[in-house]
Amino acid sequence: MQMISESTTPLVEYSRTGKLITELDRVLDKIVTGLIIVTTVYEGIPYGMTAAWFSRASNNPYMVMISISKSSCTMAHVEKSKIFAINIIDDSQKALADFFGNNTGREINKFEKISYSKWKSGAPILEKNACSAIDCKVVNQIESGDHMVFLGEVLEGKSLSKREPYLYNRKDFL
Repeated sequence: MQMISESTTPLVEYSRTGKLITELDRVLDKIVTGLIIVTTVYEGIPYGMTAAWFSRASNNPYMVMISISKSSCTMAHVEKSKIFAINIIDDSQKALADFFGNNTGREINKFEKISYSKWKSGAPILEKNACSAIDCKVVNQIESGDHMVFLGEVLEGKSLSKREPYLYNRKDFL
């Protein structure tokens, strides 16, 4: 059987930050995941960021994992506070995803005009913006190259609306 390739010329593509996007990046971007806002609170100050690398990790007890860049302000505060919330957003929340993804908590208070509540851990829950939310305490963390993977035991989880989750597509954020 002969395999047919659309093109033999390598595609040269760069992200909005100027990073060269490799063939392996394109392959890994085929993995379908939802888009989330990861939140935490440290010393009374809320922090949050947009992310797409998360997964269920265990059913007994319920655990989830998130992967956050080591350069992220939010990563540093999840590491210190040992808590986080996953706010699963729907596709009507692209502007919110852009806001949390394109601004740093080192420069602005991302929560100044954002309504949120607190559940068991105290991490911000974006009930008006999320279709589901999961509140967690960190039980383990693992260095993974330029990211930190946090394993969180689920303290509480709720479906907040019947809206469908926003499926991450890298092209939406280039």
